Amino acid sequence: MKTTIGNLPLRGPMLALGGVALIAAFALGLARQAESSPSRKLTPVTLTVDQRPLDRQGKFMASFAPVVKKVTPSVVKVFTALEANQDQPLDGPWWEAPFLRRFFDEDFGGGGLRRSPRLPREHGVGSGVIITKDGYLVTNHHVVDGAQQVKVALADGRELTAIVIGADPKTDVAVLKVNADDLPAIEMADSDQIEVGDVVLAIGNPFGLSGSMTV
Repeated sequence: MKTTIGNLPLRGPMLALGGVALIAAFALGLARQAESSPSRKLTPVTLTVDQRPLDRQGKFMASFAPVVKKVTPSVVKVFTALEANQDQPLDGPWWEAPFLRRFFDEDFGGGGLRRSPRLPREHGVGSGVIITKDGYLVTNHHVVDGAQQVKVALADGRELTAIVIGADPKTDVAVLKVNADDLPAIEMADSDQIEVGDVVLAIGNPFGLSGSMTV
C-alpha cells in the first residue's frame, strides 16, 4: 500500500523488522512547515508502506542478516562541506614586523599581499535513507545544518549532489533531494503497529563506517 505525504520540506534511519518506522510522522510535521511558506511550490511525495501485521508469536530470528541485506541499498552516506572563513584584508603596523613576514608571508598570500590565511573547509558525514525512487532522502538536521554543499554516496558507489528541501531542528529531521531516478527506496513500516518491546534495528554509517547495525 502507498501513503501520500503532501508537500515535503523536511536527518540516521530507524528500521523495524517490517521496514522503517516513524519517519513518515517526521515528514508530515515538516510538510506542515513547507505549506506555511507560500513562495515554495513542492511536489507531493508518495511513500511505500508495509502494512502487514507484525508476527509477534513466531520463532525469534537467530540472525538479522536478511533484514540488513534488504535495507542496506537504501542507506546512504551524507557528506557536507562548509567554508570556515573567507580571506580578509589585514591592517596594522604589526604586520610589518620582519619575523611575522618571514614565517607567515607565504601563508598570508605572499608578495606583500595582506590577506589572512584561508582556513580549511569544515567537513561532516552522516547517514540517510532513500524514501522515494525519484530521489528524496531523509537524514538528520544536525548533519546538514549550515552546510553549503551536500553530497550523498549510494550503496552502489555513485556520488550525487543533494539539495536540502527542508529541515526541522526540533525533531532533528531533514529531507534531501538528488537528481536521480529508479533509486532503491526503502519500504516504510506502519508506525501505528509498533509497540514497546518490538525489535528495532538502526542501520547507518556512523563516522563514515559503512554497514553499521545496532539492535
